[in-house]
Amino acid sequence: MKKHYKEYYRAIKKPQILELPQIPIISIKGQGNPNDNPQFEAHISCLYQLSYSFRMSYKNEPIPGYQSYTVGPLEGFWSTIDNQMYDQDKDKLSYEIFIIQPDFITEDVFLTHQAKMILKNPQIQDVVFKYANEGLVGQILHVGPFETESESIAILEQYLDEQGYEIVPDTHHEIYLSDFRKVTSDKYKTLIRYKIKKV
Repeated sequence: MKKHYKEYYRAIKKPQILELPQIPIISIKGQGNPNDNPQFEAHISCLYQLSYSFRMSYKNEPIPGYQSYTVGPLEGFWSTIDNQMYDQDKDKLSYEIFIIQPDFITEDVFLTHQAKMILKNPQIQDVVFKYANEGLVGQILHVGPFETESESIAILEQYLDEQGYEIVPDTHHEIYLSDFRKVTSDKYKTLIRYKIKKV
């Protein structure tokens, strides 16, 4: 997936401005502090169960147009319950976490697999298939714990201001490029992205 969507996953510490295409995703929504949150963990599990169902389908019922691929990383659109700009008060957070999918995963394919997977995990009924269409974005790679993201965001905001752009409110997007189980927080790699517009 990272090779297919090379521009989408391009992660460098220097601020960037990109025009992104429409991309199929499966997503689920929730709210509250994601740390030590069983509901958040359950939502992540739903996404990966479905994604691996698509990925392993070639063994039983191959999906039309199927090509071998690696499941993409977890991503999230983050905002706040009161619709204010994303901040560090995690109890006020509202999220839509998702995993992008190959082009051959259509809504019909999704619904077929979802119906089967619901029998094993009823919460999978809350997952939806849709297309992310962010368009023009500004982004930066943050290396380190989530609590220090504001430092990278400040660099990105300054760059965007210098280039004549401003952030579209409530469009904080994170792509988690690290496996949290295998690296310490100081080595987390998070791609931070915002929709932007010309001033």
